[in-house]
Amino acid sequence: MTFFSFEFIIFISIVFCVNWLIAARYRYIWLLAASLFFYVCQDLRYLAVLLLLTIFSFGISHHLDGADGKGKRRTLALSLSLVLLISIISVFKFFDYFKSGLLHIFGAAVDPSTTLFTLLMPIGLSFYALTIIGYLIDVYRGDTVPERNIAKYALFISFFPAILSGPIERSGNLLRQIREPGSFDEKKVQRGFITILYGYFMKLLVANRCALIVNAAFDDHTAQTGAAMLFALIMYAIQLYADFAGYSLIALGIGRILGFELIENFKQPYLSCSISEFWSRWHISLSSWLRDYVYIPLGGNRKGKLRKSVNLIITFIVSGFWHGAGVHYLAWGLLHGIYQVLAGIIQPVRLHFRGTDKVQRNNWLRRIFQIMITFTLVDFAWLFFRASSLSSGLEILRLMLTDMQLGLTVSSGSWLFGMEQRRFIILLVEIIFIALVDIVHEKGISITEVLNKMTRPLRWSVYIAFIVIILIGVIHDYGGDSSSFIYARF
Repeated sequence: MTFFSFEFIIFISIVFCVNWLIAARYRYIWLLAASLFFYVCQDLRYLAVLLLLTIFSFGISHHLDGADGKGKRRTLALSLSLVLLISIISVFKFFDYFKSGLLHIFGAAVDPSTTLFTLLMPIGLSFYALTIIGYLIDVYRGDTVPERNIAKYALFISFFPAILSGPIERSGNLLRQIREPGSFDEKKVQRGFITILYGYFMKLLVANRCALIVNAAFDDHTAQTGAAMLFALIMYAIQLYADFAGYSLIALGIGRILGFELIENFKQPYLSCSISEFWSRWHISLSSWLRDYVYIPLGGNRKGKLRKSVNLIITFIVSGFWHGAGVHYLAWGLLHGIYQVLAGIIQPVRLHFRGTDKVQRNNWLRRIFQIMITFTLVDFAWLFFRASSLSSGLEILRLMLTDMQLGLTVSSGSWLFGMEQRRFIILLVEIIFIALVDIVHEKGISITEVLNKMTRPLRWSVYIAFIVIILIGVIHDYGGDSSSFIYARF
């Protein structure tokens, strides 16, 4: 059962109705049952991992409570727990990477398809494991009190909108709302509904269509020109944003219609004027998690510029490894770390010229230039994130630097990778629509609030029109892969 299946529509309808019919003090039980059912529908095999880690961390959290006094036993309990959790993530994430070495040790006579050499990543493990780690550290620090009700804690870990691909929740946000359930709010439900619709629009009509170009390019990059690959790389930046932000919006919207406000994961990231600003807008739940539980504990920026640079590099290397075992993920993370370090080095120069520049800091031409530079740097790093390996990424980079063939690429139409020109024009209009929505939000205008101020007939006319547009697009693209999200594999 996925967010796009007919079964999910029935499931969320039942969950929504029952959630608001039963008494508030019993909702967590209903939502926990629904969340576990949803997880089982993804893959029954890994329910045991989820339950064991939930029970384990629930028990450990009570040994970390600062109310019992600080001591070596609390520190040891936290350390061993973190080692265990990180080891579990590492085993599942890095197993395939070292599989060839294991096969060599065990000998060629062993069948690689046997259970010994087959270890699939439990769905959502990377996300709910970080939620658990953050919770344990918060309890140890005294930032939150350990939850006494195991069912409420289990719901916090397994809440179905967020368990597959985040956002990575905090006890101060989701667990607090589980402890203090709110009442039905029609406006919040309407906001959730339009948020879900827009998430579906981003995923189904933009991300999936961009994927047709991106997959065709990267699956056979040796047959492409540099110009075609450059265009595909730009489309990948759009695809990744529409795909992951689309999922996050669907999760956020589902949370709202059930009475919860999940962490907002994206805030117009491609309108950022610097790399540091980009990371305050992109995958916010992960970037803030890395800041609070990796960067700051390493010393942050409190121990001099050199130590700050080292801490930044380490933090982004951790981010790279979290995304995957390949060296290309390490290269992606390292690039962003280097971006941050270089930005810190040249900051005094920028401040000097800014002080002598007669053009105001908020000049729109300067802002557009900064946005373009930031997007270029981010998109360059995406090359190694999308490539199947570091060598593939470097080969594509060589193509873009030495074999552009722009004229041939444009005249032959190879940059569309088989997509009809009419379909691409529709896709371009949809991309422009997303860009305009981001610009409107950047101006501080909430589209959902504007819709809520409309009369009910007009508002529902907009909803229905949007649904019809999405359905037409889905029917037109029937047979494509719409069920999977890019970040589900991380």
